[in-house]
Order: sequence, then structure tokens, then C-alpha cells
Amino acid sequence: MHLFDHTIKPVLLYACEIWGTINTDSCIVKKDNYSLDMSFNNLPCDKLHLKALKYILGVNKKATNDAVLGETGRHPLYIDILRHSVKYYQRLSGPDCPHLLSLAFKESCQLHEHGKTSWMSSIYFVMDHMNLTNFCSENKNIPHIVKSRAINSFKSNWLNRMTVCGEQQVGKLRTYALVKNIFESEQYLHVIRDSNVRSCYTKFRISAHRLEIECGRYKNIPISERLCKMCNLGKTEDEIHFMLECPKYDTIRSIYLQQCADLCKNFATLNCKDQFIFLLSNENEKLIETTASYIWQCFNLRLQHLNNVN
Repeated sequence: MHLFDHTIKPVLLYACEIWGTINTDSCIVKKDNYSLDMSFNNLPCDKLHLKALKYILGVNKKATNDAVLGETGRHPLYIDILRHSVKYYQRLSGPDCPHLLSLAFKESCQLHEHGKTSWMSSIYFVMDHMNLTNFCSENKNIPHIVKSRAINSFKSNWLNRMTVCGEQQVGKLRTYALVKNIFESEQYLHVIRDSNVRSCYTKFRISAHRLEIECGRYKNIPISERLCKMCNLGKTEDEIHFMLECPKYDTIRSIYLQQCADLCKNFATLNCKDQFIFLLSNENEKLIETTASYIWQCFNLRLQHLNNVN
């Protein structure tokens, strides 16, 4: 990620203060539930950013964008575009602005004042949206304030989406929402050194795996019929069943759960759902490594069994 930020990101955002504007005449900005990310939806640089993050995490291209951003704690690049644009506005309105740029800036201001959409229309729209209408153009903190407020707005919208998925238990993020309620980089990305184990753990957390609960989604199979092929319990093969219930993994699980019980005295008294939430949201480094290793072993056992059957 450090490499991306220092070699690729500057290229992606080159001259973004010019081209990264908001169309203030579009129908999108007039919606009651409008947020800035709507205007920058499907931005090419953000698409590449997400593609890079998915590559780093080791997940496929169909992995949910919200989950990928949530795991890495990365905000969309349009937020940097907003900061660069406001900072460039301050430069243009300052006394040291080159003559030709100053003329172009004044022309843009005049177009806006006459009711025509221009570059300045986008700047005023952003500042008004962030309640910074009466800002001082000489205030050097304004670009940082804009970025901070844009990040807070994005995090708030992201958390609202997680809350809806968690409460209604619908969509691809229904399980992820149970264990993720804070937008920040996950500790396991720095704790788990084995890239294969780390990738497997990420896929499991964000539901980018091959369990029946997800495979059945693409075949339009009802959830109640996405049954586990590893046992005869007649239960849906979701993440909780795979991790804590399916008897196929009892041998591996018994060792793992004993280690969990040693770290948490009340672990055995929790129901399966609460155990699942505890295990995947815990920040104990030893437990993170143990959990990731256990899931990796279970997936290997599952793959071996399915290959033998086929």
C-alpha cells in the first residue's frame, strides 16, 4: 500500500484539481439523500485503486468494494481529489498566481456568477455541501478540513450500510457486518505473515469464498437450499456452520476451541453466533493467528473432500 501511495497514486491523481470536478447540473446532486461519493461513482482512478487493494488482499474481482475498503481502512481517492481542488483554488485566488492562470480563474468565476456551470461551480458546491460557505480563501487549513469532513461523511455512509446489512441480514455483507463496525485497517493484515493463510482468512471474513451460501447466490438457489455437502445435518453452509458446527471439521475444531477457551474463560458459555463474532473481531494476535490457521486448514480439508467426491 505504501508503494501504491508513492508511485501509482500520484500518477492517477495528476492534474485532478482540474478534471476532478462535480457536475452541478446533474440530477444526482439534487437528490435528497445525496452524498459526494455519488458524483464520483465509477471514477477510473478509484476502480484501479480497488483493483490494487483486491490484489493485495488476494481476493477476486467480485469481492464487495465496501468490505475491501473496510478491511484495509482505505478511503476512496475522490476525497484526495477534493482536497487538491480546494488547495488549487487557494493558489489561484492568491496574489502569487501566474497571470494566465489568474485570467482563467476570473473567467471561471464570472461564468459561475452568470449562472453558467464552470470549474468554480464545483468548488462552491463542495464548500456549500460541507457547510464552509463563508470560508476564508487564505486559511491554509481549509483543504485539510475538507478532506477530514469528506472522510467522516464517507465513514458515516459506510457504517450505515453495514448497519442495514447486519440488522436485516441481507446481501453479501450480512456476515461481515456482524464482525465489522469500525472503519479501520484490520490488525490481522500485519499479524499473519503467510500470504496464503492471510488471503484465505480475508476471503472468509468478507464472504468471497466458495461455501454454498455464496456459490448458491450466483445460481439463484434459495438460501434454505444452499446445504452443506460436508455433513448430513441439512443446514445451510454459511460461515458460522462452517466454522463452528459442521462435524466434518470436529478433529481440527476440538484443538482450536480448546485454545480459544484458554484465552477466554467464558467462551464455552457463548452461543455459536456470539462465538463467531468474538473470534473474528478479537484483536489478540495469538488468537488471530490461531483462527486464521484453523480456517485455512478447514478449507483445505473441504477442498480435498470435494475433489475426492468428484
